Amino acid sequence: MFTGRHKLAFARRLGDNWRDLADYFDIPVDQRQRFTPGYEPQGVWEWLEARRRLEELLEALRYIDREDIVFDVLVSPAPSTPPPQVTWQGSPFPGLRHFTVGDAPLFFGRTPETTALLARVGQERLVAVVGASGSGKSSLVAAGLLPRLHELPNGQQWQWVRLTPGALGDDPFVALAAALAPTLARHGLTGRDIASRLRASGDLAALTERCLAGRSATAALLLFYRSV
Repeated sequence: MFTGRHKLAFARRLGDNWRDLADYFDIPVDQRQRFTPGYEPQGVWEWLEARRRLEELLEALRYIDREDIVFDVLVSPAPSTPPPQVTWQGSPFPGLRHFTVGDAPLFFGRTPETTALLARVGQERLVAVVGASGSGKSSLVAAGLLPRLHELPNGQQWQWVRLTPGALGDDPFVALAAALAPTLARHGLTGRDIASRLRASGDLAALTERCLAGRSATAALLLFYRSV
């Protein structure tokens, strides 16, 4: 019935009214205290989801006078045609390499982590995904997060760029310039031009504005830094 997109939009719109919902559903105080500070609306959603009570959410929102969330976020018209079924050709196991954006159709088992990461990216300017080598950090971002950016408000307008700072030597500006060059080529900028500008001023904002030229004012450039 509901998707991760519904959850994110609901959490943003609900705000402090999460307490009203918690009262409506009689969520025990000790369980409310376990909600991550700043992410209480998600906590309410997950509490209901775990108890298979999300179908009661529409009526609860009407009861607390937040019918706007019902119509603007949770009630959407059914698609006119069913989504296409993806048939994967070849082996679904990538071996020792990480999953990529193209592997998203067969990337399973990390939905809660992906949803939480998507919420953080939508709210914060800098998000670090840390963990032991081989724990799946790059796969989580590449095959989990990036294919779901469209679930963020106006996320279909976002642009992402992946780079490894040390991939082209010990100058991180060169790696960043090489990653931005394909996008900025239409503005007459080469990788060398971009690297020179970054070294001279460090003004990535001006280059970002050019990268997003022609897109919505709320579009963003997501830099996916991969350490190795």
